[in-house]
Formats: sequence, C-alpha cells, structure tokens
Amino acid sequence: MSLLDSEAGKRRLLSVEIPVIERYNEGRDPAFQIRLSRLGGTLVLRYCLKPGHNIYQLETRLVSSYPTVPPETR
Repeated sequence: MSLLDSEAGKRRLLSVEIPVIERYNEGRDPAFQIRLSRLGGTLVLRYCLKPGHNIYQLETRLVSSYPTVPPETR
C-alpha cells in the first residue's frame, strides 16, 4: 500500500497522518510547526527543532512508496 498512489493510502493520509500533524501543530509557535507540501510523487514535511540553543531546519521526504521505503530526513 503506497501512501500517495493507492486509494487506501490516500484515505490513511487524510484520516490518520494529517490529523496527527494538525494536532501536533496546535498551540505551537508558528516557527516550529510542521509544514506539508507535495513535490511530484513525494510528500515533504518541513520543520524546525531547537533541542538546545541552536535551531535546526529539517526536511523529511515521504516517497510515493512509503511506508514500504523509509522516509529520508535532511
């Protein structure tokens, strides 16, 4: 079941994955919210983390064959 190509994957994305991200973003500072975008057949999550004094900008790509293929984080 690929997340972006199959009907079951799209239903899971809309009913499970996106509501979890929306709940995570509730009440957070806008700079530290997860932003979603689609790049071709890839779903891209952009977010910032601040584990100490430094802010890290990260990007996680969920390829079209996710969850079979693990996500790539840079």
